[in-house]
Amino acid sequence: MIMMYLFCMLILMFNVGVQVVSCKDQLGDYADLKFTRFESFIENVIRCRGVTGATITMVKNNKVVFKRGFGYENVEKRIPVTWKTKFCIGSLTKAFTSTLIAKLLDLQDSITWDTPIRDILGHSFRLYDNLRTENVNLRDLLSHKVGTPPYFRALLVGFSENMTREDFVRMLQHQPTAKPFRTDFLYSNYMYTLAGYVAEKLGKDTWENLVTEMIFKPLGMSRSGFVDKVQNFKNFAFPYSFLNGTAVPLDITLTQSVHPSGPAGSIYSTGSDMAKWIQYHLTELNKLSTKNNDNPSNLMETYKGQMPSPFPDNDWYRPIYPVEDVAISYNMGWITSIYRGFQRFWHSGGIVTYSSFLSLYPNKHSGVFISLTGSKNNENSLPMKALISMASDVLLDVPSWLNETSACLTPAPWKIKVEKRSEVNKNTMFLMNNISDIKDYEGFYEHPAFGQINVKAADNKSDLFLHFGRFGRMRLIPLKDKGEFLAEFIDKLWFVTGSDGKSSYYPVTFVYSEDNNIVGLKFPVDRKYDRSFFTKYCQDKSTISLIISIITCCFVLHILLIHNKVNK
Repeated sequence: MIMMYLFCMLILMFNVGVQVVSCKDQLGDYADLKFTRFESFIENVIRCRGVTGATITMVKNNKVVFKRGFGYENVEKRIPVTWKTKFCIGSLTKAFTSTLIAKLLDLQDSITWDTPIRDILGHSFRLYDNLRTENVNLRDLLSHKVGTPPYFRALLVGFSENMTREDFVRMLQHQPTAKPFRTDFLYSNYMYTLAGYVAEKLGKDTWENLVTEMIFKPLGMSRSGFVDKVQNFKNFAFPYSFLNGTAVPLDITLTQSVHPSGPAGSIYSTGSDMAKWIQYHLTELNKLSTKNNDNPSNLMETYKGQMPSPFPDNDWYRPIYPVEDVAISYNMGWITSIYRGFQRFWHSGGIVTYSSFLSLYPNKHSGVFISLTGSKNNENSLPMKALISMASDVLLDVPSWLNETSACLTPAPWKIKVEKRSEVNKNTMFLMNNISDIKDYEGFYEHPAFGQINVKAADNKSDLFLHFGRFGRMRLIPLKDKGEFLAEFIDKLWFVTGSDGKSSYYPVTFVYSEDNNIVGLKFPVDRKYDRSFFTKYCQDKSTISLIISIITCCFVLHILLIHNKVNK
């Protein structure tokens, strides 16, 4: 009996010991003092930068060594962020698109990264000129070599929720180019949408279904999805913008403006799921460094440099800065850079005040994912720079160049940020009720690539408003020169021009014909290039189509009635 008792005690002790070892193994480096200090550092950055919510996940040697949420999903309800909280990851989606295409190409016999898109989609496919139409390929699309500007503001306001991806691709032929083909790096969400559409043709399914079946499910990313398909935003970190130093909640449905350009930025995920994504790519990158890799998969090509020096203005060099952080190339959904002498693969993402960043250090078998919502002065890049740098230093086992004080000041004292704000004084403007021809501005204005703008006077006939896209509503403020206005966003997108640290206005010009009739307007769809010209129509083309349809229908009915009478 005593022997049986001792035997049971030994088994119990063994089980306890196994449990303790297992728990310690799970914690790993997390229990180390450096992670405790790192946690304190994060909390300090969250506090001094006014970040409303953040999630951070770190992987080392294929193990999750840090996974925590900070701040709040919902500030008003004081719901804290956890590692299960969902964040919109914006352009981190691009690596999912390039990875998906790599997997699809592995299944093809005759299609490669360099096959002309026209050979896949057929001769109905067109871009702005014949050179691009006939030669552009997947490599060009995914490395931003096409030479088309970002045209971001059309995506910001959102295309029609009824627009299909095929419709979207058809409109690309009307986007003017700004740089020669395959010569300069010009970031384009539109070209990634086109790449996603090509994936649909190769995979014979929607891009969303293909990502789910070929990436999410195999990796166990069960809490990830597509924000433009979401109906219930439970467990999402909500977006915030700052006004007069106070966090103001935004309408989270603004994230759905990404439709139908999902392959460029529609994925949402959690810290837990993104750890699996990091582990997958660290494993694949390890194969890239293997000398005996005689039959590499197409995924290996996505990590290779395609366009050199994509962001020269953002590079950090000694002796101005205390560290080097230099982008070497844009690849396909990834950027290769050197951080403090270590090779890094990374990408950033942003959508409606969400900011995300993912860094992989294959030579150290390490990676970090960070996503946050909202910060003081709406400068998410500043807390992100501090957090991603400190997380990287911890993973790389190097002394950090930041401390709790400098993290709240970066890039100062090395670089002083210059605020870019509108210099226009409202006191120099005419009031709208002093303009007698306000009705002349009203009407519909259309661009074949960017959709329709509706200009309409308010009921009081003294205020003029511009409606662009699904969410874009702007107030037009007249200047002294005839036809010259400044536009500021109101309603859901108010924060784009009206929040802390943002430029106040967009210039809008109405164009007159020789006989003094308004024939169009110029709107800055892309901030770096000439404003796009929208042609004026007397009325909404959809209304015209409806009228034509009614007339046609009536005509057919009339013919049928005559036919019946004749037969009688």
